Amino acid sequence: MRFWRSCLDDLAGLLFPGVPSVAVESVVDQAALVRLECRSIVEEAACPGCGSVSGRVHAWCARTLADVAMGGRQVVLVLHVRRFVLW
Repeated sequence: MRFWRSCLDDLAGLLFPGVPSVAVESVVDQAALVRLECRSIVEEAACPGCGSVSGRVHAWCARTLADVAMGGRQVVLVLHVRRFVLW
């Protein structure tokens, strides 16, 4: 298991260079589709409106990105991100 975790960490570094707050959770190979499941690992974030920092998670949501086919196969990136709430 440690080997696969290392491979996914290396993949995260290749896909998101300079963005240490994203982890690749899985890569699913489905014939004509490659699906990458990623998640945000940031512990807190600043509010874009007021700038206050919060670490309290309000909800999780998924953002799906699809790009042109690579090697004749569709590539889909699903990024699970946290939505924080201010108190």
